[in-house]
Amino acid sequence: MLFAPASSPEALNRTLAGLAAVLDLPEKDATEEAVQRQAVIHWLGSHPGWLLILDGIDGKAAAQAVEALLPQISGGQVLFTTRLSKWSAAVQRLPLEVLSTEAAAAFLLERTAGNRRDEPDDPAMARELAQDLDGLALALEQAGAYILALIHISEPTRPR
Repeated sequence: MLFAPASSPEALNRTLAGLAAVLDLPEKDATEEAVQRQAVIHWLGSHPGWLLILDGIDGKAAAQAVEALLPQISGGQVLFTTRLSKWSAAVQRLPLEVLSTEAAAAFLLERTAGNRRDEPDDPAMARELAQDLDGLALALEQAGAYILALIHISEPTRPR
């Protein structure tokens, strides 16, 4: 599973190029972003079974860049998050509802339960974060994973 913010064509190209390091490709040390990007596209075509998540495609230019990328990659699945409704026939739309603030806060509390010290303001903080993330499930999951990562960094000897 690979994750790439794609809010603009530049962000998409930059993060695709950055995946060369994540995948430990020889081109990761190339000085040209285009070389790294092309190496990642080649890797995707020769290693089936991947999932590429492109996040935050909410502008026309970003959508056009994603539409141009899709025919270049094969062998896996591409999932992208967007608020745009107009896409080519090559894109299968799966509209998702957002979680209510209360459901999103409950998710965050459950996602981090047992791995954090319970504090009296946890429910209020979870509601605030849920509102900031607009109830978007993927963003909430990422936030929960980030919170857990911070906990494990700050308390490396704490039993899980």
